[in-house]
Amino acid sequence: MESSGVTQIAVVGGGIAGCWAALKLAERGVITTLITYSGMDRGGAQGATGRSVGAINTSPLSKADFKQMLEELGHGQTHPSAVAALGEALGEELEAIRAFAAFKSIKLGIALDAVSATELLERIKSALRGLGVRIIDAWVVKIAVDGHGFQGLQLSENGKVVLLYARSLIIASGGYAGLFRGSLKIPTYGTLLGRYLEVGGAATNLEFVFKHGYGKADRGALTPTEELPGSEVYDDQGVHVKWLERELFSGRGTHNHLEAFRYWRRNSTRKFYIDFTHQPLYKAVIGLNEALAAQTDCERQMQELIELCIPGTEEHVKELLNTWIKGAGRIGFERFDELKPFHQISEKRQYFRVSQIAYFSMGGIAHKEFATNIPGVYVTGEAMHDFGANRVGGLPWGLYLVAGRRIAEQCVKDISANPVRPMREFDQTHGQDYFDTDLLLEIQLRLSEQVEEVFESEKSDACIAWFRSKRSELRRRGQQLNDGYSWLLVAEAIVQSSRIRHESRGCFFRKDQPRESTDFDNHFTLSTYDRDTDKVSATLLSKQDVFDKITNAKGLGFHASRQKQLG
Repeated sequence: MESSGVTQIAVVGGGIAGCWAALKLAERGVITTLITYSGMDRGGAQGATGRSVGAINTSPLSKADFKQMLEELGHGQTHPSAVAALGEALGEELEAIRAFAAFKSIKLGIALDAVSATELLERIKSALRGLGVRIIDAWVVKIAVDGHGFQGLQLSENGKVVLLYARSLIIASGGYAGLFRGSLKIPTYGTLLGRYLEVGGAATNLEFVFKHGYGKADRGALTPTEELPGSEVYDDQGVHVKWLERELFSGRGTHNHLEAFRYWRRNSTRKFYIDFTHQPLYKAVIGLNEALAAQTDCERQMQELIELCIPGTEEHVKELLNTWIKGAGRIGFERFDELKPFHQISEKRQYFRVSQIAYFSMGGIAHKEFATNIPGVYVTGEAMHDFGANRVGGLPWGLYLVAGRRIAEQCVKDISANPVRPMREFDQTHGQDYFDTDLLLEIQLRLSEQVEEVFESEKSDACIAWFRSKRSELRRRGQQLNDGYSWLLVAEAIVQSSRIRHESRGCFFRKDQPRESTDFDNHFTLSTYDRDTDKVSATLLSKQDVFDKITNAKGLGFHASRQKQLG
């Protein structure tokens, strides 16, 4: 069964990036359709928004050296469009989002106060419906493109085929970190990214995926670094990682998680654990230190600390504290360590096995001012390349707000310049669309072997050959709509991009090339797919060369399909 529909702009992705872009369009009177997916049959609910606290870094509004800061953090990989947009439009978009929810001040900026990110999205979607936006619960199985650019989408809606014609597409479908073994639960797998590559799209820096240092290895979740101070870190033989415990005591979890996951990798034959058991003692120590620093009476804080100790040790602990305070004026890490044997542990030890965990995609769809190399296609959210080699805490939400605004402005300008654009018909692709769990696990395993371990040319060639043979097999069976077909394209692009990196950089770590090098600063990997040869290729180019290719869309090419002007 097939049906069709028409819209001016199709937005794919119901997270904060997609919803905000749709809102900016609808407020400007643009006929907009939002495609999201609520089912759990394709690996779980899509989008990272539901896992976010809605934190927004406001430093673009206050830091004069914001651009330089991002370049240093991103090791020359930061996308300049992200920097410019944040500096110019963040203030107004922050005011706009406050109409939907209250925000509170936090160390890095602001964050949602009394509502969750999910509740915020529901409020925005309610506003979208009020503005006439059509929201479709469907899965995109095909992006239709011809020699002129974007034509429309083929959707799967409750088993029904829907052909949606549109003049422009905004991709806000999330990242591809789920293709990496050991990623967060309910991740995204880059399904739409693969469909985009399939029709001539280009991607940059796909080798960069943010690895959080404090993943819960057995639960597929991560521990916010704010929860780590005062924790113990030890291996399966009970040997403590003192340097890291000292760092966590100082509240430097956010600053050292890269070094933490490298430490787990260097010692991959051992299992490591994070233990929260002594955190009550740590909090009491910090409270005492704060009172001492303020030069106020600290008798109450000292008594609270002593009450946490084993009965019968109170006088000894009090004597220790008085001696330390007279000598140093505070309780440092070493003294905290000495207090632990006196700590009365009333509950079962709270600990988990720790490892790195794939969290965010940092590379993604190539763009210039959020416009891709395919005319009529824009990108926002985690689907796009933004901050390069390091994910900057809390910045993505702010960028997604300003990207939605910038894209809406471009779409309105395009519509004003060419208000009537005939639809171009495209053919339905037949076959069953489905989520291939077995293929996903195989891809994750092979990517792990290639990207996480030492590169070997022959093994890398064999891996790429396998990706291509699997695609060929799916085509022979008429299974191009299998989500795995898209993953195989993205996976090959990741491996090809990784092969041409010759250094460790930020969150991208190669055991065989551990040195961080500045030789490739301001260079991006550019990935494209050639349908005629069924090969993904990647090249390392300067930023300027990448943007020249995006601007000159014909340089990257499109795959022509049957064209028919409709009345």
